[in-house]
Amino acid sequence: MKLIVITTLTLVALIFAHSHPEKYRKNIYVKYRNSVKLDTNYTLLWTLTNRNKTVNFALDCKTKGWVGLGFSLHGKMAPSSDFFMTYIDTKGKVHYSDRYSLKKEEPKTDEELGGTNDFRLVSAKEENGRYLIEFSRDVVTKDRFDVPILLEGNTNVIWAYSFSKPINVGDPLRIHNRFGSTEVTFGVPGRERPLPDKDIVKTSITVNNYKLTNDVTQYICKNFKHTEIGLKEESHAVKFDPIIDNAQVLHHMILYECPFEVDTSKPIYDCLDDMPKCEMAYGWAVGAKSFFLPPKAGVRIGGKRNNNYILQIHYDNPDRERGHIDSSGVMIYSTKHFRQFDAGVLTLGYPMRRLNIPPKREHFPVVDICENSCATEKFFVFAYAFHMHLIGAEIETKLFRNGKEIGQIENTQWDFDNQETVRLQREVTIHKGDQFYTKCVFNSMNRTSVTRGGFPSHDEMCFNFVSYYPRKVGPANCLGNRCRLPKD
Repeated sequence: MKLIVITTLTLVALIFAHSHPEKYRKNIYVKYRNSVKLDTNYTLLWTLTNRNKTVNFALDCKTKGWVGLGFSLHGKMAPSSDFFMTYIDTKGKVHYSDRYSLKKEEPKTDEELGGTNDFRLVSAKEENGRYLIEFSRDVVTKDRFDVPILLEGNTNVIWAYSFSKPINVGDPLRIHNRFGSTEVTFGVPGRERPLPDKDIVKTSITVNNYKLTNDVTQYICKNFKHTEIGLKEESHAVKFDPIIDNAQVLHHMILYECPFEVDTSKPIYDCLDDMPKCEMAYGWAVGAKSFFLPPKAGVRIGGKRNNNYILQIHYDNPDRERGHIDSSGVMIYSTKHFRQFDAGVLTLGYPMRRLNIPPKREHFPVVDICENSCATEKFFVFAYAFHMHLIGAEIETKLFRNGKEIGQIENTQWDFDNQETVRLQREVTIHKGDQFYTKCVFNSMNRTSVTRGGFPSHDEMCFNFVSYYPRKVGPANCLGNRCRLPKD
């Protein structure tokens, strides 16, 4: 395998990196204008230069092996995906290559295929089990083995890394330990999907320069009233956008509607041990994007009856880094021209407090079967969002009627870093007596003790947050053989 090799003495940037490791890493996050957290160990940073003809990249990855970043036309590794792959060997030599995948195997270098290396290495550092790599590539090259980087709309990005280096220079790169894909907007967003409603009002709710502690897990809450932020009259929220500021630590955000008065004079507070006893109106987790309601439904907000809300944010800081500041939140698109139905969220899954996952189990399933014994009228499911944590492997929800399977919401390999809320192509009708079958499979091979259900990321969950209409007022869940969908 042909690789480009650079010693640490050939680049001034490399010398500086090894001389001032902490200062160097902090400068990386100041230097680059944009960032996205690909998983708990891997952050991608970038900025445009050369009149937007070149993208400068930085990779911050907690690994001692190799690290890769790829661009794809379809969001999959093969075929026809373009990769930058690099590692630093035990002698301090930097190895990097421009590669292209033809099928599901280690991608070949562009030179082997008859192309050229179009990545330019700027600096590379390995310190305390972490890589900091800077490199650049032109947005469009003349090499047919390069995938263009889109500056309007989203580029499909594939990422991977291994925990171990090749033993000898030239050895094949060992199979990745972590792998995923996402969409990244490197330039300007694509044209916004138009909303069919009149008089759309945008309302943002954020936490404004919140200073995080260095705790591994932190849940914070902020109280607010819609009448205090411009929505004095009832309206229908028809779209939600996440406002993502510090992607490196942001894990999830939930917007709760509460049946009690909230004190908006109260500053942002820790709520890990005091979760809101409220109903979910909207949720976001890593990898999710804009959420559009179907044309028939909206989330009722504002006015005196729908005025008490809590924004909850979960931060994940496994390295206990100090100095993180965040201003994330939610952008709400609403209209006073009401749609036909109110929408709500129904929680399915396995009761969190019952989860006890033994260590060293490659395939440990848990199953919850819950009957819709509450609602007397049918309702319609139009979206879902699965939620597990770090040792989740697979998750699915099936629907049964009179003992026969009538449909499946999804059966998927779990990807902690791509927790998209998925709109169903065809809505599912739920009748009284229908059963929800939710199954989660965990892989605890890297754990040495029992993993219990809990809110921190090192604990586990098994949930499916289902969006439905018409909404039943009050908290809605169906798990542990107990239905709490409010009666009509």
